[in-house]
Amino acid sequence: MKQLIRAIIGIVATVIIIILVERTMDSFDFFPEATHVETTDSLTTKTDSTSSTEDPQKPKTRFNAVIKANDYVKVKEGNTIKAKKVFKKLIPVKDRDERMVNFEYSDTLYVDNDDKFKLAFGFSEPNFYDNVFMIALDGYDQVRDEHMDRFYAPQTGKNHLKIKNTLQPGKHTFRVGYFLKRDAGKTNPQFFYRDFKVVIL
Repeated sequence: MKQLIRAIIGIVATVIIIILVERTMDSFDFFPEATHVETTDSLTTKTDSTSSTEDPQKPKTRFNAVIKANDYVKVKEGNTIKAKKVFKKLIPVKDRDERMVNFEYSDTLYVDNDDKFKLAFGFSEPNFYDNVFMIALDGYDQVRDEHMDRFYAPQTGKNHLKIKNTLQPGKHTFRVGYFLKRDAGKTNPQFFYRDFKVVIL
């Protein structure tokens, strides 16, 4: 009988000790909060992380989703085309109807020698993005005599393009523009664009 009582007392004491230890750890934030990550099967946009010195009321920047050259992009229901295939057949149409507006530069974009640089612009009509097949950035590295092409999905509001910087210091020629869904399947789709310079400092 005494052994049974001692066993019960031992179990109760152990439970009490465990509860006290858990409360102590919890009070000192010993257990980190779980991080929730959301994913989707479709193309997603990315946001810039804000530092503690930034205004918490300021909305985060949404970056356009990147389209790889071999990705198939939907033109309409049941019809897709490779991004690079459309780009290779383009007919340049400079500044056609001026629907690209609010650029964050004036003909020349000055960039520190960082890993990435950014370009932002909007469309003059709020829902015009729905007519756009894809946005293309076409660059020419004048130092290395090399071309660089980048493709992006259009988005609502302002378009924010993040570009990996593989350029040498100096001045380089770029153009940024878009293809319309109605032209994507044509033999020579029109490419509406603006040209500008990128100066790597």
